[in-house]
Amino acid sequence: WDISFGKDLIGPESAPHALAFYQNSLHIGGQFKRLNSNTSDVLQTGYVAYMKQGKWQDMKGGMNAPISALASSSDGTLIAAGSFTRSSDIPLQGIASWNGRTWSAIPGVSMGQINTLALGPNSVFAGGIFDNIGNTHAFSVAEYMQGVWRSLG
Repeated sequence: WDISFGKDLIGPESAPHALAFYQNSLHIGGQFKRLNSNTSDVLQTGYVAYMKQGKWQDMKGGMNAPISALASSSDGTLIAAGSFTRSSDIPLQGIASWNGRTWSAIPGVSMGQINTLALGPNSVFAGGIFDNIGNTHAFSVAEYMQGVWRSLG
């Protein structure tokens, strides 16, 4: 089933799973790989995109699998989580940061998935289906601060 069949669809081909406002733009993530289906302005993207001046934009190819969560931090980064393992040639473990130009790895999960994110003043909280995150044994909930994961569950 293609929700865009027979009409000009402006936006993602399926409903986004995650929204975040970052650098004055709405960012979306989910299971979509195309935006603006059936228009002359089709955008192929890797499960993540943002709206700038009324037009959807790609984020360096995005990820190789769906995004389940996005969060915008006060230090100028966007955090994405999901079932992905790569962005272009960068190996990832289901969580990554975006600085407005490039994706960077954050130590993540090798088995399981991060389903949700929350930001504290100086940390990132992750929740999902995992037993370990980074090099830390953590059952489903963890906090990432100053480059280190700490178990909360």
